[in-house]
Amino acid sequence: METMNDFELSNMRQQMETLKKKLSAQETVNDRLIRRSMRDTAGSISRRYWILIAVAVLMVPYGYWAFVMLAGFSVAFWIATSVFMLVCAGATFYNSSAVRNSNIMSNDLLDVRRRMARAKKFENQWLLFSIPLLLVWLGWFFYEGYKQGGYEGQGLIYAGIVGGAIGAIIITLCMRRLTWKNFFTALKKSVSTSATVVIIMVAAQLFSYLLTALRLPQMLSGWIVEQGLSKWVVFIIIHIAYIFLGMFFDCGSIFLLTMPVIFPLITALGFHPVWFAVTCVVNFCIAVVTPPVGLAAYVVKGLAPDVSLNDIVSGALPMLCIDVVMIVLLCVFPQLALGIL
Repeated sequence: METMNDFELSNMRQQMETLKKKLSAQETVNDRLIRRSMRDTAGSISRRYWILIAVAVLMVPYGYWAFVMLAGFSVAFWIATSVFMLVCAGATFYNSSAVRNSNIMSNDLLDVRRRMARAKKFENQWLLFSIPLLLVWLGWFFYEGYKQGGYEGQGLIYAGIVGGAIGAIIITLCMRRLTWKNFFTALKKSVSTSATVVIIMVAAQLFSYLLTALRLPQMLSGWIVEQGLSKWVVFIIIHIAYIFLGMFFDCGSIFLLTMPVIFPLITALGFHPVWFAVTCVVNFCIAVVTPPVGLAAYVVKGLAPDVSLNDIVSGALPMLCIDVVMIVLLCVFPQLALGIL
């Protein structure tokens, strides 16, 4: 009997030792997985920080070229922008020290977690400081643009194009996603899109020339004025037509092809062209989400394939109601669109 008990006790000890070894091995595997996950997270955060630092430092010479040389803004505005960017770069560099330590993955996991939390807390505190400064900067930016008077913003458009291209290259390089294959694919798509836009613009110019030669816009506007229709009735009819066309076609193409006819009409009715263009932009925001096509709805569907198209459209309905209210407010208070002119 004692021999039987000793055998069972020895067997239980062996099982406990086996279980202990398995738990130890599993703990080692879990520790490795956690450290690998944290290493990947730290690497992603570090790359993001270096991207922000590079963009902030490059904004100093780029800001002088864009704001002072092209836009004609004051040097004081560029100096303030440069100081703000350098402060951002310094704060980002300081915060990156929490994840920049080469031995961070060999430290205690609790210490690593504490460092990550401290970096996240610094980011949240930095927002409390940077957002008010950003609002002040935006106010100064619009004031500088207002001082230019008749400045049409072409310089900033060119600067935005160059800055966007350089920024996209820097970000993709830092994220290690820019390969020659991806570069040539993006280049081909850019050429294709640009060629399409140029063809549409050329066709619109030819269409405008043809209509002007036939004097159809002048005849149409004269006929509508002679009918004695209220200008607001014509305004509503035009916007209903734009909503219908925007369900199926690109808004830019619609604008280019219809303006040769619509522009003389709205000027003859006494509408301000800039104000009318703003109402059309809001109108197109409604059109691109409205079924049966709703191009923007399909774009959102591509980004969120798990969400049904019905949910996307129903979720956008409150926004469409807000757009309608915006058009009404623009009609009642035109200075909302013309206040900066």
